[in-house]
Amino acid sequence: DLRQDTLALLSEIGSKNGLELNSKNPAFRTAIVMQDFEKNPMIAVTALKSIETEFPDYDPVQKILVSLSLRSGQWDKAEKRLQNLMRKLPKDPIVNCLMVDLLEMTNRSSEAESYLINCFKK
Repeated sequence: DLRQDTLALLSEIGSKNGLELNSKNPAFRTAIVMQDFEKNPMIAVTALKSIETEFPDYDPVQKILVSLSLRSGQWDKAEKRLQNLMRKLPKDPIVNCLMVDLLEMTNRSSEAESYLINCFKK
C-alpha cells in the first residue's frame, strides 16, 4: 500500500533527521499530505508538486511522485524523475526497485537486470 510505504519511509527519515513539526520541514509536509491522499488524490498530487518546487533536492517526495506516475501509467514522467534520482542515488534500493517496476511495466524487462542488484523488494 503506497500510503503505508510512504509513511514508513517518512518515519525512517524523520527519526534520522530529528523531524521537526513545522511547515518548513518537507518531511512533515509530505507526511501530512500523504495522510489524506486517498480522500483527494488530485489535491495531494498538487501539494506534493508544491513541496517538490520548494524543496527540489528532497528525494522522498520525488520517489512518491515516481510511484504515483507509475500507478497512473504516466511512464514518461516516471522515467524522467527516475533518471534524475538514479544520477543522485544510484545505489538506493527504492529508486532501483522503482526503475525495475517501470521497465517491467513498459515491456523492457531485459533492461532491468542492472537495477535488480540494488533492488531489495519486500
